[in-house]
Amino acid sequence: MDSFAFRAMNSAIVLAAEGEPQAVNQAFQAARQAIATYEQRFTRFSETSELAELNRSAGSWYRPAADLYELVAMANQYYHLTDGLFNPAILSDLKKAGYDRSLEIIQAAGNGNEFLPKEGTDHMRGDNGVEGIPAYEKRDFSAVRFDDNLGTLWLPVGLEIDLGGIAKGWIAERAARLMAKSTTAGAVSAGGDIFMYGI
Repeated sequence: MDSFAFRAMNSAIVLAAEGEPQAVNQAFQAARQAIATYEQRFTRFSETSELAELNRSAGSWYRPAADLYELVAMANQYYHLTDGLFNPAILSDLKKAGYDRSLEIIQAAGNGNEFLPKEGTDHMRGDNGVEGIPAYEKRDFSAVRFDDNLGTLWLPVGLEIDLGGIAKGWIAERAARLMAKSTTAGAVSAGGDIFMYGI
């Protein structure tokens, strides 16, 4: 089985496949391009991504691409299945905590203060007595509304979505299904989110 590794989505990506050498190489390149395209569309770290556009639309109905609608609907399903333990409506709090840039950019800065709260944010003393922890405000993801007939979404004002907890696995599956069209068996690992086929 041949393999191909690269970095995307702040993770080590490993593609593996069996088949004709040319078909395998083409499958790797197609999967890599698909992963890059999905990352650009669904990242919260770019103001030009479709996810950022969705978040800016809060307070009005928004028609995303069909696959983004599918991904948000899937996130909603897991939010309810876990009684809110899985909650994509945490972006505002991630930003408040200082996680407003890609981890690779944060690690490159390497000054040790990457996650200190920004000046002017709300703080609280944690149970362990540590100062400087941003106050967490639980946001209700169930307030997001779906119109399946029109394929539109409505986010309440003040609610922002982060799909990092589900998009990576979703993208790994799509990349694997793409590779399966021209190879006999294989797998995609995206930072530990793994999808296999033909095995």
